[in-house]
Amino acid sequence: MAPDTRHTVLVLCDYFLPGFRAGGVLRTVANMLALLGSEFRFRIVTRARDHTKTEPYPDIEPYTWLPRSDSEVLYLSEAQLRPSVIRRLLNDTPHDTLYLNSVLSPLFGITPAVLRRLKLIPRRHFVVAPNGELAIGSMRIRGTKKVIFLALARLLGLFAGASWRASDQREADDIRRVFGSRVQVTIAENLPTPTSPDVGSARAPKLANRLDLIYLARLARVKNLIHALRALCNVRGEVRFDLYGPKDDPAYWVECEAAIAELPENIRVEWKDSLPADQVSDALGRYDLLVMPSTNESFGYVIHEALAAGCPVLISDRTPWRDLEARGVGWDVDLNDVADFTRVLQKCVDMDEKTHWGLREAARLCRLEVSRPAAVLDRYRDLIRGAESAPT
Repeated sequence: MAPDTRHTVLVLCDYFLPGFRAGGVLRTVANMLALLGSEFRFRIVTRARDHTKTEPYPDIEPYTWLPRSDSEVLYLSEAQLRPSVIRRLLNDTPHDTLYLNSVLSPLFGITPAVLRRLKLIPRRHFVVAPNGELAIGSMRIRGTKKVIFLALARLLGLFAGASWRASDQREADDIRRVFGSRVQVTIAENLPTPTSPDVGSARAPKLANRLDLIYLARLARVKNLIHALRALCNVRGEVRFDLYGPKDDPAYWVECEAAIAELPENIRVEWKDSLPADQVSDALGRYDLLVMPSTNESFGYVIHEALAAGCPVLISDRTPWRDLEARGVGWDVDLNDVADFTRVLQKCVDMDEKTHWGLREAARLCRLEVSRPAAVLDRYRDLIRGAESAPT
């Protein structure tokens, strides 16, 4: 067999396939590989379990390079999640680019940055993707510790020489706010899942005075479920609200349970755990509306998948998905106005099948507008190879 001469990218990330509970952070890497895996040799180092789970993936041998169609993956058992193991891997695995999918992950972000700063690993081209970790909304959660660490990281130059990947201009501004105006930032937008299907035809008609809602995300403070629960308090009509996602923050879930207990009898809320990735589109197609009042989203993969499934969306104004009402596919609402959130929910409860059908069709068409232009893929290529950053 001829040697693989492609540019080798060593990617460190907390979670990867076959996991699905980590949401968009995992999807960002998986989609990059799906689109560029034939051009680059991607080698992934990750945990041997899914987010929030304790048991390892079945039938996966830890600390062995396992081939995939677009990459090779090495899974670390819990006993192998140590800085010394990361150091050995970084020294023993030849690579041209080191790609960190987190700034704040203790093992997969901070540890390699420290090792690099201390010159304990090869100083290869170095890419860091914060994936929303530096957004103001995310920084408010356990903010004191984050602020102290990031100040020290900047002072000590832990990420000196890094090429930063921002998903949009807001994230580019966040990176420069934290690490200084001179850092090199490339805006390479998050890539939609290449195989997102168009579904949603096999569903019951939308009935006036009834609304079936879906929330599909981690149950974490940044996802802001409690905002939707509070907005439902004054909604009339029969509402079913199904929650899919891991309980990331038990204390936050207790707050949500208290809010659920305060809801009137016409509002029924049920938690249904997480959905495997191959079931997401079918599930979204069965609901009338996706509700996602996040305080920050660098992309919002589930929003894209909802549109593909013909499911209109009600989201916050703090994602890249804007002007949805003008497009006839949903609403992006100011989080400072709970009453406006309630107004939209009531409008959807009252809506009949004819009006809702128009929203569903517009949603599918809107999804088709989200393309993968050659310029975006070129920015990924330049970022990975170490070419000069694209203008931001």
